[in-house]
Amino acid sequence: MRKILYITLSFAFLLQACTTNKKKTIDNDSGFVISIPEKEGFDKLLFDKVIGKVEKDDYGALTSVIVISDNKLITERYFNGWKKDSVHSIQSISKSITSLLIGKAIELGEISSVDERIVDILPELRTEKMDSRKDSLSIEHYLTMSAGFEWSEKFPSMDKRSSLYHIYRQKQDYVQYFFNQPLIYEPGKVFEYNSGLSMTLGAILQRKSSIELEAFAEKYLFNPLEIKYDWHNSVIWDKDRNGLAHCGGGLYLRPIDMAKIGSMVYNNGAWNGKQIISKKWIERSTSPRIDANTAKKYRNYGYQWWLYTPLFDLETILYADGFAGQNIFIIKEFDLIIVTTGELKKNATASMPLMFDILATNIKFKNKFMQFYEKVNLQNYTVGQFKSEELVSIAQNLVFYSENKEAIDFLNKYSDSFDNDWYYEFYLGKAYFQNKDFEQALIHLNKSLENNAGNIWYLKPYYNNTKEMIAIISKNK
Repeated sequence: MRKILYITLSFAFLLQACTTNKKKTIDNDSGFVISIPEKEGFDKLLFDKVIGKVEKDDYGALTSVIVISDNKLITERYFNGWKKDSVHSIQSISKSITSLLIGKAIELGEISSVDERIVDILPELRTEKMDSRKDSLSIEHYLTMSAGFEWSEKFPSMDKRSSLYHIYRQKQDYVQYFFNQPLIYEPGKVFEYNSGLSMTLGAILQRKSSIELEAFAEKYLFNPLEIKYDWHNSVIWDKDRNGLAHCGGGLYLRPIDMAKIGSMVYNNGAWNGKQIISKKWIERSTSPRIDANTAKKYRNYGYQWWLYTPLFDLETILYADGFAGQNIFIIKEFDLIIVTTGELKKNATASMPLMFDILATNIKFKNKFMQFYEKVNLQNYTVGQFKSEELVSIAQNLVFYSENKEAIDFLNKYSDSFDNDWYYEFYLGKAYFQNKDFEQALIHLNKSLENNAGNIWYLKPYYNNTKEMIAIISKNK
């Protein structure tokens, strides 16, 4: 009897499993399984709150947000007039995709290794009075932005202080122009963000591959992933001597196709069971290769990929970064991929704070964060024990979770440890505001405005939120 009952129950469970699998909804266009946030371990109210803030442009002029959780598509939203099928400029995410193509060329044997020298691949770059140290420059130096050239991209490309300015103003062989820049560091020693190195990687792919660069990308990456794309030439003038696809920032993809790239990297180079890029290259290219802290705080750099040093005892967050809010965030610890795109002309997006807010809606993350908060709060904290950015993020998350009393106590306790007054005043003002202590809120929100005039693009969303809270307080007086 027991045996019959066991067989019957086993069959019932098997039938239920089969039925459940059959109910999986697959998006035929993207290939992702469709789910919803609350089924994948997210707090629905908090998640909806974040999306509502995106709709109000609280994070700036975003055009899309896509969230993949445990390989399931749980959110795909478009804003400010953008549609699903529109290809979007992904700016410097093009660099990360170029890295994938270099890896594929090595896998196929068309490039022997990252140690190949630039002058061996492109011998025409040699000049009579060339600095002899340039002989040692390799593909790896270009992938890690550590070639050592004198270069600056701290200003917009059409600003005369930018090294890119001369490229856009002159009709010349830009690959030669990049190579002709003086060396001011020993190759491999210092990180300096340099789009010219990525554009040269395109020339290397073109020279080493048996087919044209775009055909190579289409055959080995875009077609297997069923990606729709457009790839602009390297520069904005009509007569481009090199005729190359712009590997530094000229690629256009649909946001959902950016998510496919993120998913493939998350899954160690595989997409829907098929290996597209070798696991070895994914591991190598997304590991920290050089300290990039001088360019962005708490950052390392791999092969054209950024790595964000952990906060709250978290594991490293990998991401591809493009101007004006183009991002692919890969957060393996929480099985998350977050894609954002933003309006180039407005250049006013806060995609990193948005990423952390989406992450904060994950229940597993919240539990880990609260453990970290308790650790900080229980210890006899001294300046330098934790990163100042961690302190700001603790305040941000406490306010986000509406733990307002805890946020107020925490901010008052560590007031001397914050190195940026407006952040401190903003979160303290917001905590008081949410706690309905409008008198105290107004004091701190006004202090925040004194140091944040909203004239820097990534501060604009905070500025707007501050003004909004002040207007509500004034209305209720």
